[in-house]
Amino acid sequence: PTKTPVQEVPEPEPEGTNAVQVLDGHFLSQIRKEQGMSLDELAGTTRISVRYLEAIEDNAFDRLPAAPFVRGYVRQVAQILGVDDRGVVEGFMDMYHHHRG
Repeated sequence: PTKTPVQEVPEPEPEGTNAVQVLDGHFLSQIRKEQGMSLDELAGTTRISVRYLEAIEDNAFDRLPAAPFVRGYVRQVAQILGVDDRGVVEGFMDMYHHHRG
């Protein structure tokens, strides 16, 4: 008799290890602070005003300009901080459109 191959089933992840990180302004703020960068330093590097950077980090969508500008700002901040700019931009813009309509 021939043996039937056994299909391996991956081990389940322990609880809590696959928690989803929300890629929003709070996430960018956390990364910036972990890197020891101030908002003024980030503003100087990106040429984005501190008030817009604060609005991004606070997820204060009503204090932000039109979507194309916000998309560019978030992409630039993510790149400077060395995080996945595509994931952050998509996550942030989904929230932006949800709140702004």
